[in-house]
Amino acid sequence: MPNSYACVDASLLIKLLIPEPYTEQADNLWQAWIQNDTQAIAPPLLRYELSAVLRKKVYRKQLTEMEADAAFAEAMVLEVELVSPAELHERAWSLARRFNQPTTYDSHYVALAEIFSVPLWTADERLFNTLHGQLDWIHWLGAYQPDQPG
Repeated sequence: MPNSYACVDASLLIKLLIPEPYTEQADNLWQAWIQNDTQAIAPPLLRYELSAVLRKKVYRKQLTEMEADAAFAEAMVLEVELVSPAELHERAWSLARRFNQPTTYDSHYVALAEIFSVPLWTADERLFNTLHGQLDWIHWLGAYQPDQPG
């Protein structure tokens, strides 16, 4: 049984898969979780989002097919527990309305973190800026420091 849990979204995990801004912070945070026995959790839509981002990067010629294939293979085996509590969709719908979000994708991560009372880590600065003044358990990857608890 893990010591703790943290909810992660696709924007953070994509940084583990391909070099992007904040990849170093993602790597450091992931290693801290491994050392502290923190289990990453996410809603089942995580893998759909990761594969969509990788395909889009190939389409836009930001990644080669080989790079995307390697990243996709790694994405499918990331140690992230996919969790779908019964109230997830209803809570995500409610949060999307509360924060006036155009879709419920991001709200599913927020809802999962709220349901399990765990921190949510994101590399999506816009999402963070929308929520951080109202939800003190959302964390932006860009502000992560290695000596900070994950």
